[in-house]
Amino acid sequence: MVVETDLANTVNRLWCDFKNKDSASIHRKMSPILAHALDQAREESLELAYSFRHNLGFSKYVLAECGVENCQLRLHVWEADVVDMPHSHPWDFQSLVLSGRLWNSTYRAAGSGVMVDEIVARSDFRRPGFRYNRCGKRFIEMTSSEELAAFDFYGLPYYCVHASSTSFCGAATLFLRGPAKRKKSYIYKFQEEEKKRPYLEKIRKDEYEESVSWLASLFYEASE
Repeated sequence: MVVETDLANTVNRLWCDFKNKDSASIHRKMSPILAHALDQAREESLELAYSFRHNLGFSKYVLAECGVENCQLRLHVWEADVVDMPHSHPWDFQSLVLSGRLWNSTYRAAGSGVMVDEIVARSDFRRPGFRYNRCGKRFIEMTSSEELAAFDFYGLPYYCVHASSTSFCGAATLFLRGPAKRKKSYIYKFQEEEKKRPYLEKIRKDEYEESVSWLASLFYEASE
């Protein structure tokens, strides 16, 4: 077990809270999780090792890394004016918008529409990052688009292709990753898209601590 059993169980129990949109229950469980995350900020922990600035336009801060057989809790801080690439995941996820505004759009394969490069991203889950293999071209089409603001919940199963985008104010989300269901995911790169920055840009200790402290203050203010 990557973190102590009690904390891993607390993180796993958050799944039902997210599904039920139970903000009060999430709030009650966050105190030991954030205390753990702040402790990890002061050492070379797995939480810090798995935290990085993503090339899709957000910074990922892992709050509790509980192993691939358990849930993982993160803070995602989105930049302004992000347009994400459609992609799927190796796991189901649930998310709660903390601040700002974003749009979540879903896609499916189609016989016509927008031509994209299909890329397979594989991970062995033992280290951060993925191996990428381009596997051809295909058409996709958007099937839905939902605008989300602070205190809104959303989630998707691992096989669903989706993309997120933000406005001028960016966004922050509390992101709960479910247990791994496969070792690969898919990314669909638009033909005209420019090359993005490197996939992994590590988060520094001071950045991690500052962001986790901000999250702790957000939950503290909500309890007053």
